[in-house]
Amino acid sequence: MNALSNTKKIRAYLGKTIRAYLAGLTFDCPFGGGNPKDCICHELRKKPTRERIRILAAFTDEDCIQIFDRHRKCFGEKSRSVGLGKIVNPHPKIREKLQK
Repeated sequence: MNALSNTKKIRAYLGKTIRAYLAGLTFDCPFGGGNPKDCICHELRKKPTRERIRILAAFTDEDCIQIFDRHRKCFGEKSRSVGLGKIVNPHPKIREKLQK
C-alpha cells in the first residue's frame, strides 16, 4: 500500500470520527456553552435537531475536518484569552476553581 493511499484512509477515518464530535458542536459551544454569533455553527444551531443531523450527514469528511480544525483553533484562542493556556475543558465552573 502506498503512502497516498494510507493518507486518504486516515483522512476518511478522521472525517468519520470528527463527524461524531461535530454532532455535539451543533448543540452549543464547547467553550462555556451558548451559541456565539461569530461561530460558523451559529445558524446551524438554530435549526431543529433532525435538520442539524441531516445537514451534518451531507458534509464531506474533508468539510468535517475543516470545521473541527476551526473549532479547535477558536477553542485554543478563547482559552488563552482568559489565561487558561491549554486547559482541555474550560467550563465556567472549572475556570472558577482554577482561578481560586
